[in-house]
Amino acid sequence: MLRHGVADVLVEGAVTGRLSLVTLAMGAGGLAVRHINDAGHWVFTRLAGLDMASGLRTWSAFTTVMGCVGCALTAVIRTLVQRSPPLKGQLSER
Repeated sequence: MLRHGVADVLVEGAVTGRLSLVTLAMGAGGLAVRHINDAGHWVFTRLAGLDMASGLRTWSAFTTVMGCVGCALTAVIRTLVQRSPPLKGQLSER
């Protein structure tokens, strides 16, 4: 319920390009703070042959790096999108 209210304010009146960037940023942020109940943690730990503590340390570091890289790439894409001229018929976001 809270996320919907926050996201509503972020995307109110936004055009398609901005909505795509918000979606990418939210996905990257959600990836960075995974929980131990995440199925990927258990699959990774079992397949890598790690004990739970080592698997948790490795998985937490891995998902945090993936989330930060995702946020950085979203920021780079945002700069590229802002510099490109709007397509014919699109509203300008500037």
